[in-house]
Amino acid sequence: MSDQTHAVFNLSQGSDDYESHIKEILCLQYNREVTEVVPLRHNNARVYSVSLTQAQNFPPPFNERFGASPMPPFATKVIMRFSDPASMLNEEIRVQNEVAVMSLAREVLKQYDPSLVPEVCGWRPFSEGVGWTLIEFTQGVPLGDKFPTLDSEKKRDLLRQIAQVLKNFRNTSHLSLPEPLVASTLALMEA
Repeated sequence: MSDQTHAVFNLSQGSDDYESHIKEILCLQYNREVTEVVPLRHNNARVYSVSLTQAQNFPPPFNERFGASPMPPFATKVIMRFSDPASMLNEEIRVQNEVAVMSLAREVLKQYDPSLVPEVCGWRPFSEGVGWTLIEFTQGVPLGDKFPTLDSEKKRDLLRQIAQVLKNFRNTSHLSLPEPLVASTLALMEA
């Protein structure tokens, strides 16, 4: 991998210059130009909606990490999450755990509806600088906003769909955590 693939961005704990870092990451690692960055929230992670230009005629480079898929060339919107060391969570394994959970959820739900869990297009652990995750943007409506306005029949249908999703998670005895994740988590627990 080239040095560009492993570009490290030094964000001090109080820095708010995430927009510049988002632009650098997407330019250096994905050959994409950022047209807009919109902060979405900041609780225990800084989350941004990022608008992009479409990829040019050449395929963007792909940094193969567990759980990541190449960014589709037609993607013009993604979500970028930066972990926040001030959140008091274990930053050493946080990003890896988020990616692992999304990967397992995609595996569990791929037979039912693969679009339920967004693809991870890239990530970097906290140990290599500021931890981040680049995630496919999927359009949706928060269930809590919509559910109260639905009629009884639509509510029952929606609850059946949720029950089916949960049933898929109950039938996961054939799945196991990926070995690299298990090894790194155990090593951190023993330290």
